[in-house]
Parts: sequence; structure tokens; C-alpha cells
Amino acid sequence: MRAVLATRRGGWVTFGFLLVAVLTTVAFVTFQITSRASVESPVPAPGAAVSDRSPTVAFSLDNADRVGDLTILIDGADVTDTAQ
Repeated sequence: MRAVLATRRGGWVTFGFLLVAVLTTVAFVTFQITSRASVESPVPAPGAAVSDRSPTVAFSLDNADRVGDLTILIDGADVTDTAQ
């Protein structure tokens, strides 16, 4: 008696499992990329020079509900605790 995977039907079963695994991975990665959080409309613009010693820095988050933790750095300094 031959092993199931050595038969033509066993090959199709293996191919089916592989196809489902690949499609599931592609769907998961696509969802993660398209629904990730991103910073929108930063003011002032990144790299901009400002004359005010204490400028107001503002931005919005697209898909903010997907942010688990957020750290805000300005010129390398962590200002998360002072953000409003």
C-alpha cells in the first residue's frame, strides 16, 4: 500500500494546504499594511525651522485606534508626558 502523500490525490491535498496557507498570509499582511496607524498633517513640517522658542507642535493619527503605545520625540527628547 502506497503512502497517501505519494499518490496524485495526496499531492493535490498538499497543494491545497499550501495554497490556503499562502492566501491567508497574503490577506493578513495586506490587512496589516492597509490599516496601520500613521501620522498625518504634522505642523510644523518635518525639518522646518521656526522662530518661536516654544512652538505648538500638532499632528493627527490616521487609524489611531490601532496604536497600542505612543512615544513622542522632539529633537530626540521624549515629550510624551507633556503632550495633550
